[in-house]
Amino acid sequence: MTTADIIITNDGNTLYEGDIEAFTNEITIAERAADLYQITIQKTGYPDLTEEYTKAQLESFGEVPLLLYLGI
Repeated sequence: MTTADIIITNDGNTLYEGDIEAFTNEITIAERAADLYQITIQKTGYPDLTEEYTKAQLESFGEVPLLLYLGI
């Protein structure tokens, strides 16, 4: 398995950018006042995946991981 790139933005500001493995990854970002976060995952050979979540949606996951799947 190989890594994918993840970018988390908020109001046009990049909050996190890095590699993730093909299993559960824990990512912590500084708390922001803004309400909308955009998560983009990029991996060679797959279409980019971009999803938006409000702060409340992300907080509702608590200890349960947010699962994102790349399609073919």
